[in-house]
Amino acid sequence: MKQGKSLTELASELVRIQESKKDYIVPVSKLSMDNDGSLSFTNGHDHHYKPSNWAGSQVSSFTGIPAQYYKKISEENPKLLADSVNHGLRTIEKSDENSRRMLRTLDGKVRGFLSSKYRMLDSHDLLESALPMLIDNKFSVVSSEVTEKRLYLKTTSDRITGEVMKGDVVQYGVMISTSDVGAGALRIEPFLTRLVCLNGMVMESSFRKAHLGRNQYEGEITELLTDSTRELNDKAFFATVRDYLNASIRPEVFEKEINKLRLAANQAIKNFDLETVVDITMKKVDVRGEGVKKSILEALASGNSGAGLTRWGLANSFTLAAQSDSIDYETASDLERAGGAIIDLGPNDWKKISEVPA
Repeated sequence: MKQGKSLTELASELVRIQESKKDYIVPVSKLSMDNDGSLSFTNGHDHHYKPSNWAGSQVSSFTGIPAQYYKKISEENPKLLADSVNHGLRTIEKSDENSRRMLRTLDGKVRGFLSSKYRMLDSHDLLESALPMLIDNKFSVVSSEVTEKRLYLKTTSDRITGEVMKGDVVQYGVMISTSDVGAGALRIEPFLTRLVCLNGMVMESSFRKAHLGRNQYEGEITELLTDSTRELNDKAFFATVRDYLNASIRPEVFEKEINKLRLAANQAIKNFDLETVVDITMKKVDVRGEGVKKSILEALASGNSGAGLTRWGLANSFTLAAQSDSIDYETASDLERAGGAIIDLGPNDWKKISEVPA
């Protein structure tokens, strides 16, 4: 698996973000885009922030501009982009005079362009809440990162292990991930590490919490600061997170997951057209990219350190591809989740992948 940041580096970066970020609620009527592609508004001072790639995708969705067109003109003609975005904002303003957005800013950029109802549950607070419990239960952080979109914290315990096949040992852990900028819900998911190759695999999550809350609009542009009411609400929420985390790190949860892997290790792939197998699987688990496909094919053909041409071997081909230097941490984590999704495919989907077409 990709290593990302050390825990010390991650903690330092989250503290820096916590101390440097600024968040605003801005009525759409007071919001516009400059000719250089910056979003601007005034609340006694002029503010100009370039959107990150992720925030830009949120702006394009909100203003009804197709994502590919938005990206193209942002690179080739920022003035045309500004005209298009401002037209979209003014159209929204006419149809809903009370419309407003939350702008989450950091380092001179808009990192999130969100609904004013978005509930801020920040990565810093999540780490501060969850990490002591993991440490107390002897879980170690094996990989972590904060990307433009999400926080990832991947942990395992050397006290909770088992064999998928003889000599093929996996360790149990959990992955916690969340987004400060609207890129998906907070998740707590089983995370398995195969020791023979250090592949990481994310299994299906049963805890997801969207960041929705009360409308925080107060009529004008408002810089949002932490207050005692929000802190009390967040403490109650993170208590629920800790309860779920405590339930997730029990050995019996691992036993349920490893039994799926043992079954997968005995489910052979009978279709020896491996490119077709990989093509069908990539579509089923929503993975794209010719470079990624090549890495998966090579891993599957190699036998994956004894996993062979089985469902277990196919899942490991995706998680091994996650270690490629050519992909970023976000994509690597998606591939680790795809490995778990392969294990969880239904019988009909697995038959389409593994059987020779009639």
